[in-house]
Amino acid sequence: NANIHKLHPVYRQLFIDQSADVYDAIFRESIWEAEFFGNGVLDPGKGTNYSSLGTRIGIQSAEEASYGYGYGFVCARLKLHDLYDEDPNDSRKSRNIADYHISSSGAKTTISNVGERTIGKWRREDEKVMPKHKNYNSTNVSIIRYADVLLMIAEAENELNGPTALAHDALNEVRQRAGVMTFTADNGNDIRTKEEFRQEVRDERARELCFEGVRKMDLVRWG
Repeated sequence: NANIHKLHPVYRQLFIDQSADVYDAIFRESIWEAEFFGNGVLDPGKGTNYSSLGTRIGIQSAEEASYGYGYGFVCARLKLHDLYDEDPNDSRKSRNIADYHISSSGAKTTISNVGERTIGKWRREDEKVMPKHKNYNSTNVSIIRYADVLLMIAEAENELNGPTALAHDALNEVRQRAGVMTFTADNGNDIRTKEEFRQEVRDERARELCFEGVRKMDLVRWG
């Protein structure tokens, strides 16, 4: 209600800013971030107090000088691919799941096997600190952002009162930014039952918040 925080209109920009260690003072979708500084080259001696988003957890890359080295240790599960495939217009999939890796020459090569596609949410090409360290960077990560709050509202309202207009509005605000179909009575696609809405919110949290460290606790919370 304070109207301080709102969704950034461009999903990918959230993570471009985090990789560049830039704070957005206009939309403020990222409400609380873990701050990292330096990369081990220009600011040595902090050990594991740097970030590894984009290095260990990121796009596989063999090019160190410009793009930055990427181990590509973590791949997206096929279940996440399937959740995005429910709507081909979902702009989040191409950001969150990288369909390419970087060769030693800096060329992007498409990964045909979807099971080998790595996380693309935070990309080393967006980092501003040079020279780049092989293992560490200053990429920030959200502890909580406004999209998460909206999905909490949708989930809590549905559990208390069913799929009300408030629950629909909160869910649809996140979906509209992603460019996917909204659930409204106007288009004849509102969700009528609590059980169906509950599942839709759970799937939407996966599509929106994947790799941000909340999924495990969601699954524990849901039993």
